[in-house]
Formats: sequence, C-alpha cells, structure tokens
Amino acid sequence: MSAVIMPLSAEEKRERNRLSQQKRRERLVEELGIEEFRKQVATQVKEYRAKKKETVPVPVPVENPERPKTVDGKKYCECCKISITRANWARHLKTSIHLKNCEEVKREG
Repeated sequence: MSAVIMPLSAEEKRERNRLSQQKRRERLVEELGIEEFRKQVATQVKEYRAKKKETVPVPVPVENPERPKTVDGKKYCECCKISITRANWARHLKTSIHLKNCEEVKREG
C-alpha cells in the first residue's frame, strides 16, 4: 500500500521556507560568530541597495532651444521637450505630465 502525499498549502509552504531560512541563519551564526554574521548581512544589504540604485535610470532632461517645431509629421512640445506625432498631439496636451511641465515652465519663465 502506498502513502498518499498531500500537497502543501501556501501557508504551509511559507512556514516551511521561514523555518528553512531560520535554520540557515542559525547555522551561519554558529559557523561565523554573531559579529561576522552581522557584517556579512550588512554587506549584502548594502550591495543589494547599490545594485537596485544602478538599475533605476534617472531621466535627464536635455534642453535644445534650436529644435525645430515640426519634424517628420511630429510636433515638438516646448514644455515637455519631446516630439509628439500629430495624431497624438491633442491627447498629449491634456495629459497630467504635460500640464505639470507647462506649470513649471510658467513658474521659471
């Protein structure tokens, strides 16, 4: 007679993983000592955060006052500093990003 293995529920899987992580941490503390373990964890956290910052590109607005008003069926938005197709121009004028950019231009200018 064979035993029937019931699949684990999501809650049971989380508990199993939590206990497994806890056992790994306890084993590392025993092997390294608490001070070295804390240094290792702090280093891993710093590396993770640095890597996360690298992957998030920061957009840099490029100002080009000599940009033509229309190019290849596109219109240039002075507020947003981007070219928009004529088909999307009316929709672009109503977007929150465009309105925000125009407000900033008015305050600066």
